[in-house]
Parts: sequence; structure tokens; C-alpha cells
Amino acid sequence: MAESTRSDAANIYRMIMVHDMASKTPAYKAYLLEESKKDLYMNTEVKMVALKDLAAKQFAPQSSINYPRIWILRMQHGDAALKNLGTPSVRISHANGPIGST
Repeated sequence: MAESTRSDAANIYRMIMVHDMASKTPAYKAYLLEESKKDLYMNTEVKMVALKDLAAKQFAPQSSINYPRIWILRMQHGDAALKNLGTPSVRISHANGPIGST
């Protein structure tokens, strides 16, 4: 298991280094810009942020990491706190009506 973790860690560090080098090229910058304009569930930049977060915590098994989608929301809304607003309420007139009524 430790051998697998060491190999995985080496692959992640290699991916981070390659991404950092490639992000300096104009073609890759253009690709990232085009990708950021699309409404994707996850993009390359966010995946790399999540990998860097994992590497910064030194792959500790007990540490918690943030899901890449959380990073996207943080990047879109800045430092604004993410709130769980729960399930939206149903209008009172439809709350107790029969199924299929309008």
C-alpha cells in the first residue's frame, strides 16, 4: 500500500509540474481560457487546484480535502461564504392540493 501511495504521489507531483510548465505557453493559456468560458462541471484549473491542495496536505489519510466542484464555486463567488439554503419552499396554494392540479 505504501508503495502505491508513493507512486501516486510522484504522479501527482509530476502532473502539477507539467501543468505549471504548460500554463506558460500561449496555446495552453488559450485552451484554459476557452475552457473557462464553457459551463463545465469541472475544468482543468480546478482539478489542478484540488491536486495542489492534496499535495500541500502531504497526502495525509486523515486530512479532509475539498471536492473540485467546491473550488469552482469558490472561484466564481470569491471569498463569499457558501451557504446551504436547503430545499426551496413550495407555494402555499400548491402545498396541500391534489396531485396534478394547477
